[in-house]
Amino acid sequence: MSLSTRVSLQWPPNEPEELSNTLVMNSKSGHFVDIRIFRQYYPLSERDATKPIDEVFQWCMCGIEEPLGGGTINFKKDLDHIAVSEALETGTPPDQIQIQGAPDIGHFSSIEGSENRKETGSMISPETGKEEEYIEIWKSLDPIAHNPTEDVREKEAYSCKATVLKVSNPTYEGKLLKLGNWLQGLLYTKSTCKFSVIRSHYDGNWNDLIKYGEKMFPKELSCTVGDTIEYDGVKWECLEV
Repeated sequence: MSLSTRVSLQWPPNEPEELSNTLVMNSKSGHFVDIRIFRQYYPLSERDATKPIDEVFQWCMCGIEEPLGGGTINFKKDLDHIAVSEALETGTPPDQIQIQGAPDIGHFSSIEGSENRKETGSMISPETGKEEEYIEIWKSLDPIAHNPTEDVREKEAYSCKATVLKVSNPTYEGKLLKLGNWLQGLLYTKSTCKFSVIRSHYDGNWNDLIKYGEKMFPKELSCTVGDTIEYDGVKWECLEV
């Protein structure tokens, strides 16, 4: 299980930068929800929540990690908002849109003298539209102590609970992950090609830092594997606790 934020993204030979507030949540078995919102929109206001998803978010995706050995991971995406956006731009009918996105394989390594991790690989650059080499720097966070105003690094040992819900049917596709005091989810409504996104932090009450889209998400995830939670017309299946 892990909670991570991205420190920087670099497209060599350009200098590293970070335009988004990125938070990635992973469960013990590798389920992940990865939400990258542009910094100027975070926390997301009600007014900005009406803007097009590509204006507000750099990337939203969810899926499961497939370790390939040697620090290399294949991020198998169930849902990729960029893939949907690109299909819509080409006029692809809603029922023919491929929502999983392109292969995403990254190699992780340690950085001498730093607690951060380095990810290298290649993906489509938003500037050139071509596949380019990239370098990402990641920081691991404590899912209990980390909060919206202060990055708190992951301790060597901590104990917290992770719960994973998923929906996959002809109407909806999505994943919802709760880890420690954080909850993050992504949902796609297939008939309307619309996304809903949640990021929330618990400090005695749930505080929504991102609430985007037509559908809302459950936050009290008291369930066991195989249970179903219905919320706002969506039936979520509990995959992992």
